[in-house]
Amino acid sequence: MVVGSDATIKALDAAGNPSNNGMPPKQAVTITSVVIAES
Repeated sequence: MVVGSDATIKALDAAGNPSNNGMPPKQAVTITSVVIAES
């Protein structure tokens, strides 16, 4: 998935932060790869 950094950070926070969504994640949220491309 290619998204802007702001959207990525918000999505990861929502998935892994129970205080933001009321539910803890079923599994740990792990960043496996980061690619930075200049445009």
